[in-house]
Amino acid sequence: MNIFIRKLKTQWNNQKITLTDLLRCSLFILICNLVGYFSHIFQYNSLRAWYPILEKSQLTPPNFVFPIVWTILFVLIGISTCISYKNANKENKVFVLFIFIMQLLFSFLWIILFFWLRNPLMGFVEILFFLYIIIKMMSIYKNSSLIGYLLLYPYLLWVSFAAYLNLIIILKN
Repeated sequence: MNIFIRKLKTQWNNQKITLTDLLRCSLFILICNLVGYFSHIFQYNSLRAWYPILEKSQLTPPNFVFPIVWTILFVLIGISTCISYKNANKENKVFVLFIFIMQLLFSFLWIILFFWLRNPLMGFVEILFFLYIIIKMMSIYKNSSLIGYLLLYPYLLWVSFAAYLNLIIILKN
């Protein structure tokens, strides 16, 4: 544990932030939020007509919580990707970008399956793959930046919680 904290402290102290870094982080955050915005188009009708009539877990947060949490997560994902990309060696930069795009695709695909097609079962199967992609993303980012890796934990926890909520909808409906 002590080695872990020392490594984290060293990486934190070695972070030099340039204008390019700020622009890159802004771009990654913007891309995440654009995907979130466009996914809202595919869930809008279901959020009004279908989702409210489903039996859900008692742990399901009110609807206003979801965009707040996702905005925070998109910022964390963007910063994490920025830091990991900056610290990655030449070969790993490609993997960082690839897994970043993959997790966005899986995030968007879940919205399509669950809300637009109104298919919680397919959504649940997909979210399991989505969780795998997030874990893989964390593994790739850990090779470049411990900070980038740690910033993804809230994302993993939230999508795990979403998988639980998805499963309860399947079981209750």
